[in-house]
Amino acid sequence: MTPKITLEQWQTFRCVVDEGSFARAAEALNKSQSSISYAIGQLNAQLPQPVLRIEGRRSVLTEAGKVLYRHAEQLLKQASAAEAVARSLAMGFESEVTIAIDSLQDVGALASSFARFSDQFPNTRVRVLETTLSGTTEALLERKADLVITPEVPVGYSGQSLRGATLIPVAAPNHTLCFSRSDVSETELRSHR
Repeated sequence: MTPKITLEQWQTFRCVVDEGSFARAAEALNKSQSSISYAIGQLNAQLPQPVLRIEGRRSVLTEAGKVLYRHAEQLLKQASAAEAVARSLAMGFESEVTIAIDSLQDVGALASSFARFSDQFPNTRVRVLETTLSGTTEALLERKADLVITPEVPVGYSGQSLRGATLIPVAAPNHTLCFSRSDVSETELRSHR
């Protein structure tokens, strides 16, 4: 269903409420008082109940108006946000970035980096995939992720070291690897689960 009321009418309604009168709203919106009065009259006529009533020289919210004012504010914020996203896209910014992070990486340690990114690029959504073993590389190769944090840089890609992690293999005391008399090699580890 197509909305009957325009964003301009909702903006006029909000401004009349915020300014307290048609005259001050007209001044704030750089319009004539008669155009403000007409817009509010149309708004009241298009809704099942009026949103404003006149008491002397003041505009007063009705009970329905109080509820609809909050909705109008949200609607106008969403319209502004949509325009901001459109401007970002026009400037070449991505609407979404997907990051695959190996489970060895502490995701909590990246929270401040995500916050700084969101502050700088509020219209870009960050989606995080937590992966294990070769899943991080697969996410990159299968184009499911734009950026990965992984123990190994895949062939053909460039990367930089963030920080190291020490992996300590652990086995039950009665496991055959525990009876080895020398250090256990990676080859030996691969032959066991």
